[in-house]
Amino acid sequence: MDFLSLDVSNVGLISVGATIVLGLALIYVIFSNVGYLSLGGASNTDEALEDDASPKAHINILYGSQSGTADSYSGQLSEQSPDHGYQSQIINVSDLNHENIFQKLKTINGDSVQDNNVDPYYVMLLVSTYGEGEPPDTVIDFHKLCLQKLGLKKGENNNEEGDLKDLTYFKNMNFCVFGLGNTGYEHYNSMGKFFDECFYVLGGKRAKEIGLGDDGDDIEGDYEKWSDELWSALEECMSVCGVRSIDNASKVVEGVEDCSSVINEEEKKDA
Repeated sequence: MDFLSLDVSNVGLISVGATIVLGLALIYVIFSNVGYLSLGGASNTDEALEDDASPKAHINILYGSQSGTADSYSGQLSEQSPDHGYQSQIINVSDLNHENIFQKLKTINGDSVQDNNVDPYYVMLLVSTYGEGEPPDTVIDFHKLCLQKLGLKKGENNNEEGDLKDLTYFKNMNFCVFGLGNTGYEHYNSMGKFFDECFYVLGGKRAKEIGLGDDGDDIEGDYEKWSDELWSALEECMSVCGVRSIDNASKVVEGVEDCSSVINEEEKKDA
């Protein structure tokens, strides 16, 4: 009887032990599959995040070009953006107008600005200057739109100049501008300077100071220096974009007056 009792006890212990071992094995398999454990000691989840990292934010790369150089640089910038964790879209400013601009531009989260007018959005503009301070053919309409929002140009139906004025038009924009010009002309890089100041007056915030490329010297080197500095400037700006206050809409800066020659020429054409 004692022998049989002992045998039954051993069987019970063996059964309990087997259950514990199987349970531990099952736990190991489950947690290994979801990435909490790995044979090498590193997290499989961390490795997956490194291999498939989500972009930090969406950026809009705009260009306005006469000969194609700004177009080319915008492509280079877009190719670099994933290396720095950004998702980008390229937009020719000739495709933007009053009706669709905020449909096409996207916020940092990838929503259209029209559908999400709370989150900030980022614009990198590469724009050339044509001739003696004129906008390139592809930039004329966008340039006109900005003049209208500044209250410096009449609307299509000959509205009064102030009717279309809106100094909060780009209130959630964070921007960087690279101008392409030539010091051989009197109004050097006037379009780049104009849009840099215009965006600011219309409520935008500079994420980086304007870069100026000189086609008469080393415009490629000017662009590379600007683009190399761009990514750290974006990183710094995005670290505080959630708490930025938009108070520059009521400010009129001298930079717009610096572009008065361009504005005056446009007004003369309408006369």
